[in-house]
Amino acid sequence: MIQRPEIVYPLSNIQNFTAASRYAEILWACSGLSPDHPLYVDVSEAYEAKARAIQLACFVHFDDIPNQHVVAPDFFREMETRINSRIDTVEAKLVGEILQLKQVSLKALNGARDDGTILPYELIPFKDGTMPAENPLPDGPLPSLTTVGAITALTNPQASAYLQGYGAVEIPELLEDRHKLIAELIGVPVAVLKVRFKY
Repeated sequence: MIQRPEIVYPLSNIQNFTAASRYAEILWACSGLSPDHPLYVDVSEAYEAKARAIQLACFVHFDDIPNQHVVAPDFFREMETRINSRIDTVEAKLVGEILQLKQVSLKALNGARDDGTILPYELIPFKDGTMPAENPLPDGPLPSLTTVGAITALTNPQASAYLQGYGAVEIPELLEDRHKLIAELIGVPVAVLKVRFKY
């Protein structure tokens, strides 16, 4: 037999979802009775009780429910921060691995294209994932390295920009050595390196 429940006020006194849900169910049952029934409860009380149950389930504040407490405990905020941090870390790792795979694949293609005259070299993205064309110098864009001739035509500033973009640890002093290193980094075939760069 349903007992007429005592109306809880403020509803923030109910801190457990199960208790709030059960309380709401009882109020709903009582609100469906005739107004002159001794167990009758106004439907507005049932609505507020249901809202409290939803609030506890979702950790969301409802303005029409008196609650002086912070709804979402610090534990959940900290957990959310840790989860987001892990997602960011995994995403960054995946992006890095995909970029590395792309660089290796394009370099392998270039390794089968002689000096690039008949079949141009593929453009290799920089270490940060951008393309050389996206990193212009003050005097103009970086030339596209589609042939060995394009590599050997690079000026000192252009060669330096390419080596920095590819993450070279040390940049050679001589321009010819810079050209050779760039050729290696973009996958120019060894046979071509030996002929064109005294490899």
